[in-house]
Amino acid sequence: QLAAEGDSEGLVLNAEGSSGADATLSVRLTDYTDEDGKHAGNITFAGGDITLANTGDASDYTGKTFVTGGTVTLAVAHSFGNSSLLRVSNGASVDLGESGSESLGQIEILGENGLIGGVDSTLTLGFDGETATSIVTAANRDFLGDVTLTSGHTLQMMNAEGLGTSSGGAAGTVTVDDGATMVLAFGGTLSNEVAGDGTVSIGLSGAEAVSGNVTLDRANTGFAGTFDVLDGSSLTIKADATTAQDIFGSGTVVLGGEGSNLYLNASSGNISISNTITGNGTVTASGAGEAVSSLEWTAAWEDPDFTGELVLQNIAMSVGTTDETNALYTAHNL
Repeated sequence: QLAAEGDSEGLVLNAEGSSGADATLSVRLTDYTDEDGKHAGNITFAGGDITLANTGDASDYTGKTFVTGGTVTLAVAHSFGNSSLLRVSNGASVDLGESGSESLGQIEILGENGLIGGVDSTLTLGFDGETATSIVTAANRDFLGDVTLTSGHTLQMMNAEGLGTSSGGAAGTVTVDDGATMVLAFGGTLSNEVAGDGTVSIGLSGAEAVSGNVTLDRANTGFAGTFDVLDGSSLTIKADATTAQDIFGSGTVVLGGEGSNLYLNASSGNISISNTITGNGTVTASGAGEAVSSLEWTAAWEDPDFTGELVLQNIAMSVGTTDETNALYTAHNL
């Protein structure tokens, strides 16, 4: 039973210099219980390579988990119980294994390669609609698993490879549930595929605002939410490997200010989209060299919600649908 609460270290384990059975924890981790009920307890893994291998009743503690040194390998699913927070310090790491599965209140991965997992590993963030914010600060190139953000949860991604890399094997899928938000506050190409009905925010708002200059080039056909490009940020779509329509899925793009930009780039062929784009930013569609390219915009909009600027660079354009009224709206909006 884990007794310490708040942000205290709680039970501290350090396996430096140990291996095998001496570095394996095979017990169930649960909250401390007394006459006043259950109390969320914390645990700290302070060093060495520790394996969690409980095969009895699953751990169910709800306190905080701190990994301040070494590597913690999870040999069984839900080794961290229902931990409200997993904080992995710079230089430490957690390894979910090839097919591990964890559900956590929130995570703070504060260094490079702090999160490791195989292609069949899964990580679910958030409990029962609770409002919480996770952050991933650096690249975690050895994580290839899938992540789900539940309603009410926000994940701040400060690095394009924060949840895996496309080099040497595609990174996993991030599913953003309705009511959840994934914040992309970096410059670079997102490695992951995106799915779900939630919001993908390009840039971080608030007191610690950070602009995002994000490129997407993977098909996100399972995404039906909103790409929200904040003022001062940009979203670039590379439509040479796949169509822009596939990259957007069935989602909507919101340009949140005059300083927000959407770049549609084609190295050859056509850019074809039917997604709704709203806001007052700038949409720039570009062809490449002497290749013949065209922008085919077939969105059936019922209201003139795009009041920004359209820039065409070395590219032709057609607009509208078979519905004459909607075609007029589309042309008017652009």
